[in-house]
Amino acid sequence: MTRVEMVETERITLDKENPRIKHFMEIHDEITEAGMRLALGAGGDSEDEVTAQDKYRQLRRAIKETGGVVQPIILKEQGEGSYLCVEGNTRVAIYRELAREDTQGGWEKILAIVHDEMDEQRAHEIRLQVHLVGPRSWPAYAKAKYLSELWEQDQMPMAEIIRVCGGTQQQVEREIKAYGDMERFYRPVAEADGFEMFDYSRFSAFRELQNVKEGLYGADKDERHFAQWIHAGLFQPQNTVRALPEILADAEATKVFLKEGAKEAIKHLDAGQQESESDSPVRDATIEELATALRRRINRLSFDESQEIATSPGSPVMVELDAVRESIDTLVATTSTDEE
Repeated sequence: MTRVEMVETERITLDKENPRIKHFMEIHDEITEAGMRLALGAGGDSEDEVTAQDKYRQLRRAIKETGGVVQPIILKEQGEGSYLCVEGNTRVAIYRELAREDTQGGWEKILAIVHDEMDEQRAHEIRLQVHLVGPRSWPAYAKAKYLSELWEQDQMPMAEIIRVCGGTQQQVEREIKAYGDMERFYRPVAEADGFEMFDYSRFSAFRELQNVKEGLYGADKDERHFAQWIHAGLFQPQNTVRALPEILADAEATKVFLKEGAKEAIKHLDAGQQESESDSPVRDATIEELATALRRRINRLSFDESQEIATSPGSPVMVELDAVRESIDTLVATTSTDEE
């Protein structure tokens, strides 16, 4: 049974399974109320801490100006007048902060949907629905960590994870594998220089790694080498990981990469490519002509060719197609933003 009511915030326990709070607890032996606010507001594992802080301040300002939350938080009744906050931890923290500051308004109670019965499976579903596919997203690393724990520790069936969070099995498995690679190979390298050297924002590089492993192995390298390169800051920006197979296949580009990073290695490759394409009709083609030619060529693929490409996510063709798709998505998003 569920009910909607105003609940005293002091009777609410923040959810330790919330990835932001859970990560903060892993770093600090004891987490205080101030620590929880930092974890929720600054998002220590966020890929952009300034953005996370801004979002916290914006939410706090909106709640203060409107006199309260519009959307109820979700609580699990624990008995004896206590509740676990399954969804809405940040809003609870803001209410408590406003109450301590004696801000004008009623901040002692918050609007909540209270479940008198909720098993862990249902709690997982709520977290997934709100933070993996909803408007209040977790950082990429935190999402992948949560998915990994659901799959490996809680042994939630893959079909159930996909049902709740959406996407495909391939996408979910990629997130889990990327998290596993980061923990297994990068964490030991980073923490050898001190715990604070483990940079959670580098998760996207390990996500990109899943698509280029064949090129990595083909050059007699492995995840340990990749972790060292990540730690040395050789992938700036991190999407340059996509060019790794091409870089490692060129001896001179590899030397540039190891000395100056992937960005400079790509410039080296591009310079060589421009020389080789000096007489190519592709060089002077317009974007429209290139797009038309690519679309027509894809439409002419045979079934066997399509299957071969689709089942080889780490192949040079798929790496290039993924890069083209993201470039197009970025271009379209930029155009949409400009029009707004």
